[in-house]
Amino acid sequence: MERQIRKFAFVLSFLITQFPSNSQWMIISNQGNTAVHFPSENTGYSTDNGITRKTTNGGYNWSSITSGNLTGIFFINNFTGWIVGYPGSIIKTTNGGSNFFTQSSGVPDRLNDVFFINENTGWICGGDFTNEVILKTTNGGIKWISVPSGLPNKMFSIFFIDENTGWCVGGPSSPKIIKSINGGTNWIHQPTPASTPLYSVHFADHNTGWAVAGYIGGETIIKTSNGGTNWFLQTSNDNRYLRDCYVLNSMTAFAVGQSGKIIKTTNGGINWLIQPSGTTLELWSIDFVNDTVGYIIGTNIVLKTTNGGITFIKENFVQVPASFGIRYVSPNPFNPSTTIVFETPERSKLSMKIYDINGRLVRTLFENIFFDSGEHSYRFNGENLASGVYFITLESPETLTSSKMILTR
Repeated sequence: MERQIRKFAFVLSFLITQFPSNSQWMIISNQGNTAVHFPSENTGYSTDNGITRKTTNGGYNWSSITSGNLTGIFFINNFTGWIVGYPGSIIKTTNGGSNFFTQSSGVPDRLNDVFFINENTGWICGGDFTNEVILKTTNGGIKWISVPSGLPNKMFSIFFIDENTGWCVGGPSSPKIIKSINGGTNWIHQPTPASTPLYSVHFADHNTGWAVAGYIGGETIIKTSNGGTNWFLQTSNDNRYLRDCYVLNSMTAFAVGQSGKIIKTTNGGINWLIQPSGTTLELWSIDFVNDTVGYIIGTNIVLKTTNGGITFIKENFVQVPASFGIRYVSPNPFNPSTTIVFETPERSKLSMKIYDINGRLVRTLFENIFFDSGEHSYRFNGENLASGVYFITLESPETLTSSKMILTR
């Protein structure tokens, strides 16, 4: 009998060598939710309708810290953060989630997003259908005041570049972008070419920012280079919808969404390249700690990059292999890590597992993940396994092959 798989306490660091692009995102956990925020490289928080989780080891393991209908999350540092949800729920912690206390929003509506510029000044947005909610605090949430734009519509995302300048986007009946230049006291409506509700907005500076949309009508990406006075459409030519975006600088941005979609631009959105995610699960939220360390969270999945989602461009087309199987394991014997190189002659759904000498399953490396034709590699870490002989199996819907490897201490 197969034992229960350890909850993704491993690093999935394979490079899918396809043309024209590739990236290094690793599936590191199956405890994904719908919102994520990492105030530092190792400490992060995620939340969903029903449960909020915390990690202190860079996303590999998560523990539950609170429950409730909570959807938006923001931590100003490792210890102090706010989580918002429904109905009009705001909770705050100052000790990393060991304890939470309730703050009064004064509204009964769903709160979707929260953003703080420092420990005192922050904003919340939300609403239900045609009811807009925008709240502001200048004392860490002791008191929240309503600062609506006067254009009723549910709001999904809010972002401020400093204490005065920020943007908020939403829907659902029509796309909506509003901007404030006085800390949210007043809001200016900005025209948008989008035709669907906007789910996320993020800026690099006072001029350059992006917003993305999902569900109705497929992919929507819009960009501004003048603080939102004008917005124009961009595309990745992949119609899967988008849920969240993150902007590293005026040239580099990411967006995530439907069926494992990750896209990246490094030239201000002139081109958006699709990055392999290794999953077809819904990706809901993306956050970066710095230019290189980033996290994506989705439905029962967490992904991580430690190289900024570097895109590798191949100079030549990949030669399609003639056979299916594990080409080699190197080094072998190994301690504690080795690289497993495998190939497939056509795009196929693959699974790779490790068994011990007695035929017991000890590790599932990946399962039912689509790989394009070509040669691929997987970096396997056997740090928590005992010395001995192990067997790798690579399985497609039509074929099963195996290879032996030896772990020495």
